[in-house]
Amino acid sequence: MRSTHRGLRIASAVVTLALAATACGGDDGSSATDERDKGKTFALEGAKGGTLKIVGNGDTDFLDPQRTYYTPGFAIQRALSRQLLTYKAGPAEQGGFDLIPDLAKAMPTVSEDNLTYTFELKEGLKFEDGAPITAKDIKYAVERSFEVDTLSGGPQFMSEVLEGGDTFKGIYKDPKGLPSITTEGDTKISFKLKDPYADFVFVVALPTTTPVQQSKDTKDKYNLRPQATGPYKIVSYKPEKEIILDRNPMWDAASDPVRKAYVDRIEITLGVDTADITNRIEAGDADLSFDTSVEPQNIARIKGDPTLLAQTNDTATGCTRYLSLNTKVAPFDNLDVRKAMQYAVNKETYRTARGGPTAGDFATGMLPPFGQDKIDLYPAAPTGDPVKAKELFAKAGYTGGKVLMLATNAGKGLASAQAVQAALKPFGMEVELKQVAPGVFFTELGTPSKNYAMGIAGWCADWPGPSTYIGPLFQGSKITPNGNKNYSLLDDADLNKGIDEANRTGDVDEANDKWFALDKAMMELAPIVPLIQDRQLAIHSARLKNAYIHPAWSHEDYANIAVQ
Repeated sequence: MRSTHRGLRIASAVVTLALAATACGGDDGSSATDERDKGKTFALEGAKGGTLKIVGNGDTDFLDPQRTYYTPGFAIQRALSRQLLTYKAGPAEQGGFDLIPDLAKAMPTVSEDNLTYTFELKEGLKFEDGAPITAKDIKYAVERSFEVDTLSGGPQFMSEVLEGGDTFKGIYKDPKGLPSITTEGDTKISFKLKDPYADFVFVVALPTTTPVQQSKDTKDKYNLRPQATGPYKIVSYKPEKEIILDRNPMWDAASDPVRKAYVDRIEITLGVDTADITNRIEAGDADLSFDTSVEPQNIARIKGDPTLLAQTNDTATGCTRYLSLNTKVAPFDNLDVRKAMQYAVNKETYRTARGGPTAGDFATGMLPPFGQDKIDLYPAAPTGDPVKAKELFAKAGYTGGKVLMLATNAGKGLASAQAVQAALKPFGMEVELKQVAPGVFFTELGTPSKNYAMGIAGWCADWPGPSTYIGPLFQGSKITPNGNKNYSLLDDADLNKGIDEANRTGDVDEANDKWFALDKAMMELAPIVPLIQDRQLAIHSARLKNAYIHPAWSHEDYANIAVQ
């Protein structure tokens, strides 16, 4: 199966990216994915029992598995839910990108024409209420993910690749369901694609295939209490305040190849002052940050203390941070203004706001370096090129004015937005910041009717490879009234056509070449200002074992952490 080959090949490229970024990112070389793990063989270890204590400034986006699309949400799903396929435990260089069966007995059987993928489920699987998990529950779950009006937010790859997916509006609107998803008995489910799609095995590893009982589906309220299929279940969820998980007695450890579920309880306390998070972890009052990265003011001190440094992970995430420019709102409806922004933004002050060189390497395109030649259509120093910026602003006839930018209300998110705000002031651009809580930031930015001109976003790969960046973020058909990820509202006919062609390309190398070319084509339209290829320094308490950053969702693996 070519998709398996692709996963292994791209995973190797991502590992190379992680190690190379350590060498060229200006760090001291003491990263958890490099020096300290060289020669180690990864193995989970720890005793059962105890409580994992996590603190964070803001909430995740959703707990509903079909709606979450936020790295903390994926981290929670690892403990709360199971999918047809999943990723092995461990960091990238120790096999963390390898796909293995989860609810499925084995990897799928694929038809000769590469269009039909069939999975057979393991026996004895149950929801937290004791009801059996059946193939129909997975079919229903995937079909509810099409309900973007009611259930905005989640990945939409199924709608793109399944036969009839482009016209199916969801199981609430069409109770007959999607004909290209079929079941046989309780244990067999098949998906028919409209075209060969090399990455389909990665699609079914997303939370989208988490089973949902139709009888328990409360639609948009399901987010407050989704049914567990993994080792933990929700016992309390108070948005922006707390998420508490206890053991799910119906979870069958013998059927689960990756989740060791060492701790008895996971407590996530939200609304904690960002400046206090690292202090609480160092003091032993908390174990992890829900926000993951160490605050900029603490980085130098931690990296200078060997004891604290031993409690960190310093990793390249495969995420790109960028400034999104709304192409439907003035002044960014003018291409020359968008090009001027490439030179006007000071990437150095932005990176400093996120912690300096530890935060990542400067970006010139959307794609991380998966081995392709670097694109740089707007060459300038990290501090920008004011002369070139003024030249392009003048060409566009832009003389200044107010611009509305969405920002989070605390921590690095606010400091980053303020860095952009200050950089644009000399050009007459008065950036007004609307500040919102981190947990609602992407919901707000993903509502086109709000008419935000700018917002700083971060995008991580849905799986290891280039195909999950350009399509979701820049294809016109992805623009939706709610849960929109095409924040720039870019809708270019030639780019749309190129994305469709790349999605239909079955040959791995040919598809990758098309995605790399599309990255350049997108940057010619300048809907974003690429800022950095993200790195994160994350600290954990001294009592934790297995507190690695999982490469598939750039967050710790809650289902495999043990406490001493």
